[in-house]
Order: sequence, then structure tokens, then C-alpha cells
Amino acid sequence: LLVLSVGRVVAASPADLLAVHLPATLTYRAAAVATAVDAGTGAHGEVVVAADQWTGQSTASVSLLLGLEDYLTADLGVDGAAVQRDLAAAVGVLRDRAR
Repeated sequence: LLVLSVGRVVAASPADLLAVHLPATLTYRAAAVATAVDAGTGAHGEVVVAADQWTGQSTASVSLLLGLEDYLTADLGVDGAAVQRDLAAAVGVLRDRAR
């Protein structure tokens, strides 16, 4: 199970979106039982691994602030390749930590 939760952003004009940071949380639940649980310190970008109370299955999650300038083009279109690249990298890290 993979869940991506994104927050809300506010900008005075469409062009201001390039300077905004989007809060996002990515969570990956593995079918395997957690081998190592890591509560984390709450630092930005830190991967936290938890075990489900009943099944023991592991869940890895990370909270990020994504700079929209990295994912929007100059005409405010979405750079799909950048989104896919970074999402795949984050999922890979979470998957590895959840095992």
C-alpha cells in the first residue's frame, strides 16, 4: 500500500507558485513483518519505520517540503518526468527501509 498525502499551498499569483513549498507525506506499507522499528526524531526528510500493532507489518513514512520550482515549468505546467523520478526514488527508499 502506497499513500501520498499533499497539503495546501497559497500564492498571491500563479507565478508565485514557483517559490512555494508543498508539504507532502509519503507512506509505504510492506507485507513483511518489520525487522527494525525506528521512531525517528521528527527531522525533515527523516524516514520513520513503525510496526502495525496487530499484524506486525511494517510501515515506512517520510514528511517532506517539496519546492514547486522543481516540478513546474516556466509556463506553470507540471514536469511529469521530475515528479516520476523523485517519487520513484522516495518509494525505493521507503520500500528498502520497510523490509
